[in-house]
Amino acid sequence: MSISKSTKDRKSKSKSAIGDLFAFLRANKILIKNSDEIEEYLSDKQDMISLVKSICCSLLERFQKINTPTQFSLEMYHDPEIDDSHPILYIRQSKYEDDVLDIADGVCAKYEKNLSSVKGWLLITTDFRPIE
Repeated sequence: MSISKSTKDRKSKSKSAIGDLFAFLRANKILIKNSDEIEEYLSDKQDMISLVKSICCSLLERFQKINTPTQFSLEMYHDPEIDDSHPILYIRQSKYEDDVLDIADGVCAKYEKNLSSVKGWLLITTDFRPIE
C-alpha cells in the first residue's frame, strides 16, 4: 500500500504548521505538556492549528492587561470516565483574580463560532494550581 503524494504533502504541511504553533507557544512562555499527543491530535484536526494560536494570542493580550503573573499550559486532557481526550489550556496565576474565568470566557466568546465549526475540541479553564 502506498501513500499518495497529496497525503504526504498534507501531513508535511500539518507537521510544519504544528511546529510553527509550538515555536510560537514556547516563544510566549506557554508550557506544552504531552506535546506528542497534542501533535497527533492536531494532525487529525488541522483546522484547529491556527485557531489555537489565535486564541492563545488573545488570551496573552488580555491577561497582560492585569497585574497578576499568569502562566498558560497546553496539555492533553484524558477523560477518566470515557475514552476521550482533547487539548486543554490551563490558566494559572500566582494569586488568582476573582474574575479569572470570566476573563477567559470573554476571550473565548469571540471564538465560539470558529470553535463550533471545527472537528476538534479545546477547553480553556483553570485548575487553580500555582504557577510552575
